[in-house]
Amino acid sequence: MKLINRLSVMATVVSTMFLASCADDVYDPSKEPQVTPTENPLGEGFNAPDGFNWSMINTVNLNVEVKDAFNGKYQYAIEVFTSNPLADETATPIAAGPAKQSANYIAEVNIPKTVEFLYIRQTDPNQRKEVYAYAVPENGGSLNCKLYYTATTSRAVTRASSVGTSGWDNVTDPGYTEETYNVPSESASIINGNQLPNGSTYIIKPGETLSQVLHSYNGANATVYIQGTWNVNGNITPQGIDIIVLNGGKITSTSGTFMVSDKSSLTVQSGGEVNCNIFSTATNVVIKNFGTIKTKEVSGQNGLNTGTVLYNASDALFQVEDKFIITSSQIYNHGTISLTAENAYMQANKTSAACLIANYEKATIKGNRIQAGATIVNSGTIEVNILENSSTDFLYNNCLLIVKNTFKFRNVVLDQASITGGRTNPSDKEWLPVPLVESLNSAQYTLIDGSMIKAKEFKVQSGSQVTFKAINKAKEDRSMIKAENIYFEWHTYVQGNMVLEGKQYNPERSHIDASVASTGYDESKYTIETCGGIFNEGNEGEDPYTPEIPVVDDATTYTYVFEDNWPKYGDFDLNDIVLTLNNRSTQANSNGNLKSAQFDITLEAVGASKIVGVGIRFLGLPASVTPSTFTIKGNNASFEAGQSLPTLILFESAHTEFGFTDRPFINTYQTASTNKADLPQYAVRFEFTESDKISSSAFNINNLDVFIITKAADQRTKRTEVHIAGYAPTDLANTTLFGQANDDSSLSSKRYYLSSENLTWGIVVPDKFSWPLEIKNVKDVYTGFANWVTSGGKENKDWYKNHNGQVFKK
Repeated sequence: MKLINRLSVMATVVSTMFLASCADDVYDPSKEPQVTPTENPLGEGFNAPDGFNWSMINTVNLNVEVKDAFNGKYQYAIEVFTSNPLADETATPIAAGPAKQSANYIAEVNIPKTVEFLYIRQTDPNQRKEVYAYAVPENGGSLNCKLYYTATTSRAVTRASSVGTSGWDNVTDPGYTEETYNVPSESASIINGNQLPNGSTYIIKPGETLSQVLHSYNGANATVYIQGTWNVNGNITPQGIDIIVLNGGKITSTSGTFMVSDKSSLTVQSGGEVNCNIFSTATNVVIKNFGTIKTKEVSGQNGLNTGTVLYNASDALFQVEDKFIITSSQIYNHGTISLTAENAYMQANKTSAACLIANYEKATIKGNRIQAGATIVNSGTIEVNILENSSTDFLYNNCLLIVKNTFKFRNVVLDQASITGGRTNPSDKEWLPVPLVESLNSAQYTLIDGSMIKAKEFKVQSGSQVTFKAINKAKEDRSMIKAENIYFEWHTYVQGNMVLEGKQYNPERSHIDASVASTGYDESKYTIETCGGIFNEGNEGEDPYTPEIPVVDDATTYTYVFEDNWPKYGDFDLNDIVLTLNNRSTQANSNGNLKSAQFDITLEAVGASKIVGVGIRFLGLPASVTPSTFTIKGNNASFEAGQSLPTLILFESAHTEFGFTDRPFINTYQTASTNKADLPQYAVRFEFTESDKISSSAFNINNLDVFIITKAADQRTKRTEVHIAGYAPTDLANTTLFGQANDDSSLSSKRYYLSSENLTWGIVVPDKFSWPLEIKNVKDVYTGFANWVTSGGKENKDWYKNHNGQVFKK
C-alpha cells in the first residue's frame, strides 16, 4: 500500500509538473516581462512638442492642368523637379506622367521640407518644353498647377503696329507749329557797334552775310530774321534776341561757341540751317527746329541749360558730331537727332529741375551712347550702342529701342515695345540680342502687352525689391525676356504674363510666379510682335505626337538612422544602424501606371552590439501584387509570408553582411580596426505588367517603410521591430512592448514609435548625412538639432548640414 501510495503521489506530482509545463508553452502577452524606462538622453525636460512627427519630408498632392491645343488628341508629358532644369543641368524629375484635356496629371510627391519650389516642366505634342515654378505649401498638401496664363494666346490678337502710350501722361508737348512770318522790308540799324534797339527787327537778306555778334540794347528784346548768312569766326552769344532762320537762311560758326543767351530764342524754319562748332544755351531758352541744326558739340555752360526746351519737328534734323550735354532741359523730338562720331554721346544731367527726352512716333534718336540722367519716353526709334542711367528716372519705351552693346537702367516700362540689338541688314528677319542688359540696383521693369527684351547676357543686380513684371492692358499677349544667359545676382521677383527664355543662373535668388513660363533659348512657342515688327517668330516645334513619359530619377540620397534600444532610450548617437537609399527610379507608361521601379540601399554603419536585421514594407503596393520581375543584387527575391502588405527582409544580421562572425562596431569610431570601406549594397529591382495598375507614387520615399529588427521571433514572442517615427509595425511585430519603458506607442491611437517626451528611435534625413561618432549625442554634434525639434520642425530645417566635426568621416 505504501508503494501504491507512493506511486500515486509521484504520479500526481509528475502530472502537475507536466500540465504546468504545457501551460508555460502557451504565449500569454500579459505575462511579458515589463521593461523599465531610462533617462532622457537629450536631457531632463527635453521634449518634442505635441504633433511633431519628426519628418523632414513633405507630401504634396499635385493637380496639373494643361491648356490643350489639340483637344485631347495627344498627351502632354509632365515632369516635376525640385530644382529648375533650366538652371541645373543635372536636375532629374522626381515624378512624371501624362496630361491632356479633361485628364489632369494627378500625383503625390515627397520632397525635403527644405525645398521651397517645385518646377513643373511641360512637353507639348510639338515637343516644346516650358517650365513653371510653384511655391510648395509650408506643410505640404494640395497644389493646383495651371500651366498657362488666363486668356493668353501665342499670337497677337490686336494689330501689331500699335504703339504703346506709357509715360506720355506726364509729358505736355509744346505743340509748336511752323509759322509764316511777315518779314519787314526795312531792317533796323545796328547801334553802339553790336546792339539792336529795343523792339527792333534786323534782317540778314538773301545773299547777304553778317559777320559780327549782335545783342539787344540794355537786354531788351529784338528780332533777327536770317534769309542770308550769319557767319562769325568766334563766339556768337546774342542776348535778348529772338533769332529766326528762314528758308535758305544760315548761321555758321566754324570756331567758338554759338550760345543762345539770356532772354533769347532760336527758331529754324524748314530750309533753314545752323552749322556751328559748339552749341549751347542759357537757362529757360526755347529752340524750335523745323530745319537743320548741325554742331560739333552741345556743351559749354552745361550745353542745353536748365529749363531749356528743344523742339525738333517731324522733318527736322538736329545733328551733333561729338558730345551732347543736357542739363535739366526738355527735348521734344518729332524728327531726327543724330550723334555721328564713333564715340559721340548724349549726357543728361538732372539738377533741381526735371530732365526729359521725349521721342515721338516716327521720330529717331541715333548715336553711340546716351548717358541718361533723364526720363526718356520713346514711341519712335532710339538706336545707340550704349544706353545707361544710374539715377531713379524712368525709361518708357513704347516702340523700338536698339542697343548694340550695353543697356543699363534701373526703372523701365516697355509698352508694346522692344529692346534688341537691331538687325545686321534692314531686310533681315532676325533681330540680334543686346550683348549685355544689366538692371541696376532695386530695378523695376514692367513689360506691357507683348513687349520684349532680347539679350545675350542678362544680369540682375542687387536691391531691396528687384521686380520684373508683365501686365496686360490692351492685349492678351505674353511679354518676354529672352537671353542666352540670365543671371540672378540678387533676390528677384518675376511676375505676371511673362516668358523667361534662356538658361538661368542662381535660381535660388529668383522668385518666379507660377504664371511665368520659362523655356530654353529659342525654344519658346510665343510670337512677339510689336510696332517694330516680329521680334520672336516662336518655335513651331515638330509635327505633333504624344511625347514619351521620361524615367523618374530621384537624385536625393535618403539616410536612415536608428537607435536599437527600443522601447528604452539609447545614447541617441543615431548610428546603431545607418542606411542610405538612393538612385530611386521609376518608369511609367502612357497611362501613368508603373512599368518598372528600382532603388539602391547601402549599409553604411553598425553601432549595435546585438543582432540587427533590416526590412522594407512597401506601403504603396497592393497586398496581392506579383511583380513580373523582383530581384535583389540580381537574384530573384520574394516578399515575406504572413504580411498584409508586401514586406521584404533585406538581411537578418548587419554584422554578417560585413563579413563578421562576432558583433563589433563598424564605421562609428573613426579609427577602429573593424571599420569597412567596402560597404554592402543592395540593388532592388521591380517590373510590372499593365494589368498590375501600380500607381506612379507607389515608390515615393514615404511609401518605403524601412525598419530594423532588433530581436528575432522565437516560439514565445514575435520579433522586435523599430520603425521610423509614425510608421506602424508589421503584422509580425511584437506590439506588447508598446507603452513600456520610454515608449508611448498606441495601436488604438495609431501612435507609433514615439516616447512619452515625443522623441523617436528612427528618422529619415533627406540628404547625405554624417552620423555622429559612437556615444556622441546628436544634440551636441548638430547644434541646430535641438531647435529643430523644440520648434516642431519650423526652424533649422536644414539642421543636418552643420555639425561640430564629431561625425564619422568616410
